[in-house]
Amino acid sequence: MKALSGYPQWFWLMAKGWKDVENRTWPLPKNMVLPVRIYLHGSRTLEDWDCKYVIKSLIDPWQFTQFECVNWKQYQGTIMGEIDIVSFSYRMPENNDNLYSPWHIPGQYGFKTANPVLYDKPIPYKGQLGFFSVELPIGTNR
Repeated sequence: MKALSGYPQWFWLMAKGWKDVENRTWPLPKNMVLPVRIYLHGSRTLEDWDCKYVIKSLIDPWQFTQFECVNWKQYQGTIMGEIDIVSFSYRMPENNDNLYSPWHIPGQYGFKTANPVLYDKPIPYKGQLGFFSVELPIGTNR
């Protein structure tokens, strides 16, 4: 199965089902057939918290309280969950309409997601840039 690496905080929000778009500067590969199930890989780098106010404005107060209580180190360098990518679209920089959701950033490709799963126990795994193949050992507890 393919995986995509990103900041653990953003991918945690997606795996919880609270963020429904992943933004990238590049489109999906032409050979990728949608819908496609992918692993969410939490990078070793944590997000700079200049974006925290954006998250707070897009989720409800109860969700934000949960978000602030997470030990992010447990998700660094791990396969932390999975998600389906069901569609994608480019949002023009001057377009103020939300094509998919308020999470879709202008000037970015938005990968619309569905069917999120956050693993109870993240699986240590080395990430890569772009989409990359992952083969988890049989019997891996997700």
